[in-house]
Amino acid sequence: MKLHHPPAGVFTGVLRLLLLCCLYFFLSAAQSQNLKRLALLVGNDAYRKVPALSNAGNDARLLGGVLKQAGFDVTVLTDLDRDHFWTAIDTFKGRINKGDEVVFFFAGHGVQIGANQLLLPVDIIAKNDRQVERDGVSLVDVQDALRDARFAMLVIDACRDNPFPKQGTRAIGNTRGLSPPEPATGQVIVMSAGRNQTALDSVPGGTSNNGLFSWELAQVMLEPGLEVRNVLERVKERVDDKARRQSHEQRPSLVNDLRGNFYFFAAGAAPVVASAAEAPGKGKLPAVKPPVSEVPLPKAGTMFKDCPDCPGMVVLPAGATSVGSNDGEANEKPVHTVKIGAPFALGAQAVTRGQYAQFVQESGFKGDASCVVWEGNAWIKKEERSWRNPGFVQDDRHPAVCVSWDDAQAYLKWISAKTGKAYRLPSEAEAEYATRAGGTGTRYWGESVVLQCGFANGFDASAKAQVAGAALWEADNCNDRYAYTAPGGSFKPNAFGLYDTLGNVWQWTADCWSDNYAGAPADGSAAPGHNCAKRVVRGGSWYYYPRGLRAASRYWFTPDNRISISGLRVARSLP
Repeated sequence: MKLHHPPAGVFTGVLRLLLLCCLYFFLSAAQSQNLKRLALLVGNDAYRKVPALSNAGNDARLLGGVLKQAGFDVTVLTDLDRDHFWTAIDTFKGRINKGDEVVFFFAGHGVQIGANQLLLPVDIIAKNDRQVERDGVSLVDVQDALRDARFAMLVIDACRDNPFPKQGTRAIGNTRGLSPPEPATGQVIVMSAGRNQTALDSVPGGTSNNGLFSWELAQVMLEPGLEVRNVLERVKERVDDKARRQSHEQRPSLVNDLRGNFYFFAAGAAPVVASAAEAPGKGKLPAVKPPVSEVPLPKAGTMFKDCPDCPGMVVLPAGATSVGSNDGEANEKPVHTVKIGAPFALGAQAVTRGQYAQFVQESGFKGDASCVVWEGNAWIKKEERSWRNPGFVQDDRHPAVCVSWDDAQAYLKWISAKTGKAYRLPSEAEAEYATRAGGTGTRYWGESVVLQCGFANGFDASAKAQVAGAALWEADNCNDRYAYTAPGGSFKPNAFGLYDTLGNVWQWTADCWSDNYAGAPADGSAAPGHNCAKRVVRGGSWYYYPRGLRAASRYWFTPDNRISISGLRVARSLP
């Protein structure tokens, strides 16, 4: 039998077809291997011209931790103004490829003007509808930025009362709440409350510093084997049920145009839990690792702010220092070595009058009834004096004075809620470590008292001349130009980049008073027990005699003592 071979061109065509098929297969496989899970979470608390919030940043960090466990590349950003908000969205859009799975989360103020849902940056100003539409971030524009994704979930926890004051007889935008826009293909949009409803900003029972919706969403997301539609329906029911128990109406709303199924955690693939916390659904959320954006630790010397108007912080390195002095008072003995085992952050300067005023305004704090001030030749408690009017001229750059230890605790609680970071007072050992800044001398500029006026605001020629009845003090033979407090940062910093760790105002620490250092902790922590009717202050003040402005100097006031020579400097552990 004679075999008939096909023409050579047929073999060539078939070969090309096979090669193209293989190439397509490998390219498709490679593309599928490069598909990503991406998440952008924004929490805005520190609004400047409308009421500030407390838990938006906490909510963003909470959900960011859950998404990180689910394999998402997570970015958590807080307190974004308009320019930074749009930069974040544009950057996020540029990272998305076709087929990716993405989540966008926003917690903060929102307002609806007509059919336009607007997410508000922290620098929003309420002039008129047109201005708010121009400066707000349109949710429709965010949707458009996510169009290339195979799956996109937009979670909006902005259903609060309209933050704008009425102008005449009308307000800018709807009174409350947002309505979800139409979803694009592959998108699901979730609102924390339904139309004309407001979202609870706290979890009933106080179990967490989060809003009710975000807390419940985080718990349900952690349950393996739940398809996203089931996740969201379950969250609706749980939020609705818990809100009703508080006599509040809140039922999250959602719209979707999803294609296919999506799971945060597949069945049997339970999330990695960092501690032996209770399982989801029992009132506690398993501990989660911090989002990608919060690690690694910043380098020593790095300066940062946790919100635009927050105190500037400096990262101090781990290290060791000698605490105390054999040449000073008896309460400074025995000299002992303290090891600071981990980096921590400390305010670059004392909390300013402007920063303290923001706290009073936003929190409604009333702790300013009286202050001890110097008049004549004595310290006198004056009912009409306070941090607002300590008896001498200050502006918002000066350190806040007439602040008691108890007042400082209220400030720390407020700023911790505002930022989602655990602010605290430094320990006495941390304060001396920070003041010495790696040195071993009496003062961070050296031994000389004469050089004080270039580095610290103490009792000098200007104070001698202007402070009534102050002749009893010896004065430094120089003039620092400030008889009373000086604006923060007016003098040269120490080697850590910290200002006014000596002079200007005494600064509260976390320690209770002890008459000496016997039994003092060696790890830099606050001394336990002792006499907590007295609290340690460090650093001296504008009224302290020059020889007393030393790294080892320590003193005490009672916790309720408001005096025009004391303020506070904040600290926080890292991360």
